[in-house]
Amino acid sequence: MNDLDFIKKFHFNQLNPQETEAFDKRLQEDADFAKTYTDFMIDESLMKDAIHELSINGNEPHQARKSKNSFYLIASAIMATAALFAFFLQSPSQKNIDFNPKIISVKSKQNFQAGQILELGRFYKTFKGEKLRVQYPDKSILEFTNEAEFSFNRKLDSKLVYLNHGQMYGDIQKQELGPMLIETGSAKAEILGTKFNLISEPEKSYLEVLHGRIRFQNRTGNSDIVQTGEKASASPKQAVIAESIHPNQVDEDFERYSQWQNYSNQLQKDPDLVAYYDHFKGEFPYVLKNLSQTDSPHLRDGRITDPQWTKGRWPQKDALYYSTYSYVDCGSDSHFNFEKAVTLFAWVKVKKFTRYFQTIVARGDHSWRIARNGNENSIEFACGTNKPYVVRGKKSIDDNQWHLVTATYDGQVMKLYIDGQIDAVHHVKGQIKVTPNKRVDIGTNNDRSHHRDFEGWMDEVGIFKRALSTAEVQEMYDIGKP
Repeated sequence: MNDLDFIKKFHFNQLNPQETEAFDKRLQEDADFAKTYTDFMIDESLMKDAIHELSINGNEPHQARKSKNSFYLIASAIMATAALFAFFLQSPSQKNIDFNPKIISVKSKQNFQAGQILELGRFYKTFKGEKLRVQYPDKSILEFTNEAEFSFNRKLDSKLVYLNHGQMYGDIQKQELGPMLIETGSAKAEILGTKFNLISEPEKSYLEVLHGRIRFQNRTGNSDIVQTGEKASASPKQAVIAESIHPNQVDEDFERYSQWQNYSNQLQKDPDLVAYYDHFKGEFPYVLKNLSQTDSPHLRDGRITDPQWTKGRWPQKDALYYSTYSYVDCGSDSHFNFEKAVTLFAWVKVKKFTRYFQTIVARGDHSWRIARNGNENSIEFACGTNKPYVVRGKKSIDDNQWHLVTATYDGQVMKLYIDGQIDAVHHVKGQIKVTPNKRVDIGTNNDRSHHRDFEGWMDEVGIFKRALSTAEVQEMYDIGKP
């Protein structure tokens, strides 16, 4: 059987277990065979099949490979293709830059040796219990463990590393010409100079930054900056969110958290509280429980669609990260049909606004809502009476800090508060327009499809059928601020 027939049979899952094992071995040890496989994968239709096999669209492969390594071998082929293109597109001067790392220590039964220069574009592997430590000419160090599969290359003036599977540690010196680039099947990382741990799995990658900062991006383009003491994960289905490496530690905030818990327990007993969502992840992670103690509160439980559970204002508390097509549907129960007064409040954190009028909480366009103020970095409060009225705030909240947004209307005055302080006021009279069949949403405005979806964190949302006083709003902020 010639090499091309061997590759075709592997690709179409026609090899027996012994032949598959032999294929795996040749791909790891025979550089010419690996290049032939790469050339085969360049064919457009086969590349599309491979991308589908890699579950880039979030689907499982059609049929499991006989070899447990086959998923990673296909990933290797796609990455190797990119590596070959990157190599041949370099200018002559760039080709003279030394991008080859050398082994400085090794714990392996394979034919690795200290001082060995590793080739660009070739894939390497460590087996269980093995460890390989390499160093670049600029003294940057990478260490591969946990059955890692990896290769080295370059992209213009940047070092480029592919980690198909396994774990790596990096101690990267300051990069003068361009950031070091690391790619996995589910993520990309840009590194200027830092220490980090990175784990690559078939559909998800995990990053911990021990010192410095890294831009970490999933394959859909969503990214976040992960800094010293933070971690993040990347997959096609979830936003990349940097969090503390030690989120569950009991720290100096515990006393404030306990004070807020006592306040929250009292708040739930308020007879005018129609809906209250404290954003704790309960027994059913797709339900946001309404904790108000008014009639039939379960009818106003929120149904979660795609927001990602994360940590809230304190290490002991949960929150949800909202992004495009993620929201909470709170239903259209008749308790939302109040006409005389309203208070809406939410604890939110925004790193950067991404679209006009992105919504915090709303009952469509014609009843009431709090949202981003157009394309400004402040908030607006809209309330429909005999005609729609909007109060537009001035204080920017896109600073990656927690803010309490509160809006009240008592039948005569609309008020918007940020962190307990009045941000805007508008005098208007009239009953609130009731839209009985319109649902209440957190994180979207269902009158606007998904053009106004929220991007950021929410930790707590509440709706009253009365207007809280200025003193009550200030108390809520004083007790609830992190």
